[in-house]
Amino acid sequence: MIKIGIFGGTFDPVHLAHLRTAIELREALGLDSVNMVPCHKPSHRGTPGATTSQRMRMLELSLKDVEGLHIDGREAERDAPSYTVDTLGSYRDEYPDASLLLFMGMDAFNGFCGWHRWQQILELAHLVVVDRPGSRLDGVELQLFKERQVDALSQLQEIAGSIVLQSVTQFDVSATQIRQLVSQNRNIDYLVTAEVRRYITEQGLYVEPDSQS
Repeated sequence: MIKIGIFGGTFDPVHLAHLRTAIELREALGLDSVNMVPCHKPSHRGTPGATTSQRMRMLELSLKDVEGLHIDGREAERDAPSYTVDTLGSYRDEYPDASLLLFMGMDAFNGFCGWHRWQQILELAHLVVVDRPGSRLDGVELQLFKERQVDALSQLQEIAGSIVLQSVTQFDVSATQIRQLVSQNRNIDYLVTAEVRRYITEQGLYVEPDSQS
């Protein structure tokens, strides 16, 4: 059975924690590929600081030499809010017999039962919840986790519907932090790849308007 990891996000910008998480999950779960899917119009937050094409380009620069990691522009081509259930539906149409594994952080999973058509998401894919130090589950998500959890990928007998908890190396870095550092004209080396850092500088991304005059 083909196993495809799906890693969605704004990637504004893509940084080393994104890339390391994708690599570790691919290896730990034995995935054939990890597809990184940038949102075009995020349904859960404001407009990104970089355009969709700029965020796609930063992903392209970051993934060009990384085995098993790919950029998927299907949401970028959809001129509508990016709902995960729609993206997974398009994947299922394309890969009817594949095992689809949707990545999300523990913080995101804690609000999962408020997502658009969340029940259908579990009919389309498994969930890989990335454990974070200090995070804990509660409420309806805790009950859902207890009902659906499996301990290892080998226990996934179906193409969708289970939840796997997976730990990865923790990096104390976020896209918000990187944008703030750039706006303050501070160094972002080793938070993003060198190619992405150069691209951010060339494009004048995340710089406060007054500092560009």
